Amino acid sequence: HELLQSAVQRFEREHQPAILERTSTLFAAMTGGRYTAVGRHVDRDRSLFVERREGGKLAPDQLSTGTCEQLFLALRLAYVDDYRAKAEGLPVVLDDVLVNTDPVRQQRILDDLGAQRARLQILIPTCHRTDTAV
Repeated sequence: HELLQSAVQRFEREHQPAILERTSTLFAAMTGGRYTAVGRHVDRDRSLFVERREGGKLAPDQLSTGTCEQLFLALRLAYVDDYRAKAEGLPVVLDDVLVNTDPVRQQRILDDLGAQRARLQILIPTCHRTDTAV
């Protein structure tokens, strides 16, 4: 059972779709490496999970509200990257996506978004004050 599970995990890691690979990269950066990968269960309902740096997998509903929102932000941004590679880029509006994010993670996210501004027009309307900057 362990050999089979290891083989399935290796296959999923090596052949995971590009969107999940990009999601993993973005989410790891947003969380400062606390979570190392995002995947989908192959043998069950294909639901998402995240892998922790210390080991173990968590479902999105096991994450804090802010971390879960960051996971889905990473997934949306990965989809935008994939779409942009295949079609004309469109403006991206991220309405109040940092509301449940601590200042350290806010800055990481804004730094990543700032690095993409040469190829994407990103609008982030918010009614919340922040001390972070792009």
